[in-house]
Amino acid sequence: MITPTLPDGAYSLQIELGAPEAGPYALELIATLLRAVELGCYGATTLAALQPPALTTPTLASAELQVIDSPRALWRVLGGMVEFYRAQGLPFTSVRLLASGFLLDPTQVQERDDPPRELSFRVLGRLPEWGRPLCMLIDFKRPVPKDARAELFDLFALWSVLVCGGYPADGAVLGESSVSGIAVRFLEPQLLEFSAERCHLGERALAPLLRGLSRLHGTLELEAIETT
Repeated sequence: MITPTLPDGAYSLQIELGAPEAGPYALELIATLLRAVELGCYGATTLAALQPPALTTPTLASAELQVIDSPRALWRVLGGMVEFYRAQGLPFTSVRLLASGFLLDPTQVQERDDPPRELSFRVLGRLPEWGRPLCMLIDFKRPVPKDARAELFDLFALWSVLVCGGYPADGAVLGESSVSGIAVRFLEPQLLEFSAERCHLGERALAPLLRGLSRLHGTLELEAIETT
């Protein structure tokens, strides 16, 4: 369980930009958040776009959202991604989540996303030390049909973007997390490998991936995920 949550209701998500050139990156960031929720990375959370994310001015990206059962920790992840983009030189001036009588700056949220406590598959190993390569093996009980693999690839590709910024190690600054040089492939029909040349992640970074895999467990039947 992820707690506490925001009040359910309609919100406006806004990312203010220092230059129009940053607009597509801001829209991509919002799309990443929406897709992560859609794939079950944040449990029962619902983020329904009342209006598609758009540039309402050349320097303002926004999305009108219906938010249900949303943990505050989810918005810290968004704040971390904004800080990561800033560190790459993109002029993101501010980010805010607005509702009637409500204002949240995701870069200031303190609640963190803890991994789920109960899973139907085994989780072995731990994330590597800061800056080391990462290898994850996902073992399924039976071969994964080729027509079911696209969603797995999508989940891992999304996770590799989602963790850029929002999952720093304890004591590190929000925005200081990432994976780079990634590859995803099936070594055998029932064995998937995710690898990254460099891993800069805090121990909580597996949380959204584990939830996303748990959602797929009902149809694909995972045996274990091992991290080295």
